[in-house]
Amino acid sequence: MRSTHIKWLAGLVTFFLPAMFTVIGLHLDKSVYRHDPAYIALIPVAGWSAIVLAVVVPTALVLTTRISLPHRLGFMVLVWGLLLIEFYVIFIFAMSVH
Repeated sequence: MRSTHIKWLAGLVTFFLPAMFTVIGLHLDKSVYRHDPAYIALIPVAGWSAIVLAVVVPTALVLTTRISLPHRLGFMVLVWGLLLIEFYVIFIFAMSVH
């Protein structure tokens, strides 16, 4: 991943992965697949994987940049704060739709 554009794309996709997971899950919740035991068993695994990837990948991309350490730590805290806001919005959206 030498290109800056690829790093930005990877970071944004993994950052919004929990939101995409929630939208897909809400759509599938109203389908016939929700009674399948294999689907039900994969929900926690996919959900926690999306959350871990959303935290780890953007943080790793920020920490591997060539800016100064205080700026990297500031960006990392900013990314985590935005993730908390994203999780809050996802929770409100999922509870209002369900």
